[in-house]
Amino acid sequence: MDFFINFTYENIKTIIRFHNYKQTKKIGFKSALQTFHFKADANSQKIKEKTAKHQVSLVTIRKRGAG
Repeated sequence: MDFFINFTYENIKTIIRFHNYKQTKKIGFKSALQTFHFKADANSQKIKEKTAKHQVSLVTIRKRGAG
């Protein structure tokens, strides 16, 4: 799960769109986009829940900065 901590919401949506590219051709762009938004919302929520305990340390690291 640690791998996903670095993914933003937009990254997740992009990955889902790429993953479902073939489905997009079959079911049409508009309905596909709705499906992707739904999946992105669900996936990002799951990731947020599973990585909630890591968020505090991530925020601390970001506040410290690179140097």
